[in-house]
Amino acid sequence: MKENYWARGQWNAICDDCGEQYVSSKLMKRWDGFMVCRKCWEPRNAQDFVKGIPEKPIPWSRPGSDPFPEQTVQRFVDGSFVGETWVG
Repeated sequence: MKENYWARGQWNAICDDCGEQYVSSKLMKRWDGFMVCRKCWEPRNAQDFVKGIPEKPIPWSRPGSDPFPEQTVQRFVDGSFVGETWVG
């Protein structure tokens, strides 16, 4: 049957997804607000409704130590001490 036939109280409309012409009663509103035909309609993905689990605060913790503490490097040239350099 032709999809742009005359029907009382209806009008011709275009599918927002495929661009084909249909009678307005043949279009459906999709989850994203588009008016689409039956072949372009799809349900909303269930992953859109997944909610994360909030983290529980830990009751106590020890202060962390610096993984890279400041260090001094002693420099020697030909066996004699030249100086110290701070690293970190």
